[in-house]
Amino acid sequence: MNNTDKLFDVFQQVFGIGDVSKEMTQDDIPEWNSLQMINLIMALEEVFEVQIMPEEAADMLSVELVMDVLQEKGVEFSS
Repeated sequence: MNNTDKLFDVFQQVFGIGDVSKEMTQDDIPEWNSLQMINLIMALEEVFEVQIMPEEAADMLSVELVMDVLQEKGVEFSS
């Protein structure tokens, strides 16, 4: 499983949704609230073995922006 698949799997598990695309935003996922954001961060930290700081989490408003934060931490995503 590549890192993109892992990321999409985290979103599916945390938010209980089916299809995920990098274009999705908080507006597209009604379950994406402050409590679920904490669960998302914890899952991302566990799966990708990174630490996400609160100021970084504040920028994570879409799947693509989550990918950007993870890439800054050395996680590679294939195109």
